[in-house]
Amino acid sequence: MFLYLINNDVTIIKFFLFFVIYSFLGWCFEVAYAFTEKGHFINRGFLYGPFCPIYGLGITIIVVCLAPFKNNLLLLFLMSTILTSALEYVTGYMLERFFNAKWWDYTNNRFNIKGRICLSFSIVWGIASVLVLLLIHPIIEFLIYAFSNKVLFYLYLITIIYFIFDFSFTIISLIKLTVILSRIQNLFDEIITKSKETIQITRTKAADKFSILYNKYGDEFNTLNTNHLRFFSAFPNLRSYKFEDAIKLIKNKIKELK
Repeated sequence: MFLYLINNDVTIIKFFLFFVIYSFLGWCFEVAYAFTEKGHFINRGFLYGPFCPIYGLGITIIVVCLAPFKNNLLLLFLMSTILTSALEYVTGYMLERFFNAKWWDYTNNRFNIKGRICLSFSIVWGIASVLVLLLIHPIIEFLIYAFSNKVLFYLYLITIIYFIFDFSFTIISLIKLTVILSRIQNLFDEIITKSKETIQITRTKAADKFSILYNKYGDEFNTLNTNHLRFFSAFPNLRSYKFEDAIKLIKNKIKELK
């Protein structure tokens, strides 16, 4: 099978390499956007490495499915907007289902759908997709097709092995983060429960008393590794349906340490 792939048209491999390249370019865009807002480098990727798979998948779908419409700019823009919006919505929904968390939130933007997508950003993605398909993709395609099938095959092997490891380590890291958030949330709820036994207090006041349990369970914060802390910088609008208080406490702690 390997020899067949090397010696024949490796269309699937080339599409995968498109995905890799656009995932990297998407990461560069996110980092540049974050730099203009924060004034310093932030790894905005979901993975450890410099890749944003949602960009790679979205643009690859655009260049594969919509190439026949590139001579009709209006139709290309409309279909690009619909496809990228659908992908962003489905991705947001799946992340919420799997991790009980909202990784981005357009609730404050007009014409949004459940905070997962909004009209203004959908238009931006549509315009960006048209520009990529017409201006950037011809260059990427030329570079990819300049390599022999054998070289492309080995590039494919290297990158797919890398992504398997990166995805695996990322999922493991997120599972560990969920466990830590659960413990911290339980500690926070314990404060409220004990406080209500003597006096009715608000959750805000309970947060002030968290320092008491932090002195006792400070190791919970110490178990947060660099990647865990990076998530809170990469996704500043991260919200959890189960661990909202825990996330707020961690964000406050990160601010104190800066």
